[in-house]
Amino acid sequence: MRCFNVFLDGNESDLEMGYNHGERYIYFYIIHGRHEVNSKAKNWADMPVTVKAGEVIYLKQEVEVGVMIARNSLKVLSDVEGRYLVKDAVLGTIAKESK
Repeated sequence: MRCFNVFLDGNESDLEMGYNHGERYIYFYIIHGRHEVNSKAKNWADMPVTVKAGEVIYLKQEVEVGVMIARNSLKVLSDVEGRYLVKDAVLGTIAKESK
């Protein structure tokens, strides 16, 4: 099964926060302010986010499988949709819990 790596504020290996597969999630804590979440499949998907202190943001990796490659994109979810999807998902692999 293909894994999709998630990075914060760049795509260097030391910025990797974790990875997941379908029907999985990861989480991490960040300080408030502007950040960019980066997701790696065959392509790079980038999502700028501005986080307020104490705020929870849910992002979804959407994967499109082609003949030989998987491409991904990132989508911001509402709080209700994010909580709903996470409750039935399995925890992915967390490399770092905070940055």
